[in-house]
Amino acid sequence: MKYILTFTFFLAVISGCGDARPIPVSGKYQKLPFHFTTRESTDAAWNRLLDFLQQNHIAIDHTDRSSGIITTKKISFLHDYTWENKDHRLVDPSAYIVCARLRAPLTMSSTLDLEDVTGQWQFWIKEDSGGLSVDISLTNALAYSGGMELSQWAKKNARRPESDQLVQSTGVFEQKVQAALRQS
Repeated sequence: MKYILTFTFFLAVISGCGDARPIPVSGKYQKLPFHFTTRESTDAAWNRLLDFLQQNHIAIDHTDRSSGIITTKKISFLHDYTWENKDHRLVDPSAYIVCARLRAPLTMSSTLDLEDVTGQWQFWIKEDSGGLSVDISLTNALAYSGGMELSQWAKKNARRPESDQLVQSTGVFEQKVQAALRQS
């Protein structure tokens, strides 16, 4: 009888602590569109950007040359994401995306693996007084673990972090685009 009570108590403790909780991103990343200017013509920058996306196997969902907007299809960043370490630095500084860590109780690992990380890139190219202005944003960014999106884990645990504290761009991708558009 003593073993049954101990086992029942142990199960009650584990089941009450079984929910994972997101640990929001705390570093300063790309919350606003990444902005740069170039002296390229609109046509040259547009074509270079389309070439860059094609060379990097990034499919395009929508283009509107007259308004200067390009939106990619939904992309999986499963192999291009990272977390912050305990010092709030990126574990992989070359990653395109930083995600909140998902911590489950009684786990040895500092975070649970994500099943998928998705999002879209949106580009705005417009003529400006100083040349050509380019803005790049990560949109519709979501991360999934345990069959749920990170914001659902946060709500389940009565936490309400801002959505931009869960999945953000590190700025690495945007810098690669900037370098590609500035090549002569």
